[in-house]
Amino acid sequence: MPRLHRLPLAAVAVITATAAMPSAAAAWSAPGGDGATRRAGPKAAALVESQAARMRRARQRIERGSWRIGDMIDGDTILVRRTDGSGTSERVRLLGVAAPDTARPGAAAQCGGPQAVSTMLALTFAVPVDTDADGEYDAKGGLGARVRLRTDRSQAFRDGHGRVLAYADVVDDIPPEAGPGGYYLARRMLETGWAAVELYDRRFARQAQYEKAQQDAITAAVGAWDACPGHGG
Repeated sequence: MPRLHRLPLAAVAVITATAAMPSAAAAWSAPGGDGATRRAGPKAAALVESQAARMRRARQRIERGSWRIGDMIDGDTILVRRTDGSGTSERVRLLGVAAPDTARPGAAAQCGGPQAVSTMLALTFAVPVDTDADGEYDAKGGLGARVRLRTDRSQAFRDGHGRVLAYADVVDDIPPEAGPGGYYLARRMLETGWAAVELYDRRFARQAQYEKAQQDAITAAVGAWDACPGHGG
């Protein structure tokens, strides 16, 4: 039977990655930046303020209420649905981490891609499935975990693919392989060694703890640090 890829309690893992993301402030700004807005006068300033207010409301809608994981896209992206029966769903890119890519048209899987998917499934679904009996989960099964979403005001609200950038914290219906108690989903992925700290132009709120997890992972040589030659320098 496939298992969640575990590691010693003191170890956490990451594959380093960098990606430039626009800040939330940049996303709100009118073309030309703040200086151009001031020169344009009060109407432009009012427009920027209106955009900022809409952004605040959008973030609040995401952060209020409860969500359930409905699907796993890959090792750093999930699909969530409201638990209130409204049918609202969102694709969420876990903020601050990146996982190895799986195979897609025109591109082979990166080292660790299947393991990242398997680990994410074990952390998000009650009965994940290994459809090809290769020792790695590759399909969801059973009830998805319930999560609380938190955005980060230092970062953009959505990425270039329209996905919400957020922290996903598992709070209920915890999968058996994840063990008791709630957890930060991204950090747990780091702890297994199959995800990476992803750096942006501006620091994010949980960056310090993620960077500490990365250093611990490098030292412990777990996950991709052990399985994928070239990681860790």
